[in-house]
Amino acid sequence: AAGLALHGMIPGPYVDTGHSYEVPEKWKRFGIPAAGPLINLCAAGAAAWAIVFSPSDGWTHAFAYLFLFCVAFVYLDTNPLTPSDGSHMIEALLDDEFAYEAAVRTRYRQMSGWKTVATYRAVTAVHVQVFALLLWFWWTHVVPV
Repeated sequence: AAGLALHGMIPGPYVDTGHSYEVPEKWKRFGIPAAGPLINLCAAGAAAWAIVFSPSDGWTHAFAYLFLFCVAFVYLDTNPLTPSDGSHMIEALLDDEFAYEAAVRTRYRQMSGWKTVATYRAVTAVHVQVFALLLWFWWTHVVPV
């Protein structure tokens, strides 16, 4: 299934990767949900390239907003706190299709081992901290005062 969905409060493209657990190889299972954030990174790179090399007319601001939009989707699509590409990527690497449910809901904790739950939660904490660090850097170095 594909279409538009709300990612947080931002509407954007959506492709169902929920059945990727049926692929037998771990790295191929990882590659399916990783394709979405990779495309968003490529789009952000193209927008950044356009910002740097565009003449300073009205298009620079449009490319800057496109860049921020793409970066927001990279974060939202890799977010392991929601059933998104990020959670599917971690589940593929942990080789446990119930890792998200076990890590975020107490009643499903018995579905996965404690090491899987601890690893999933650690990756989630790192994801949130990296985002906070990037947001702080952007706010203190990029946003004009």
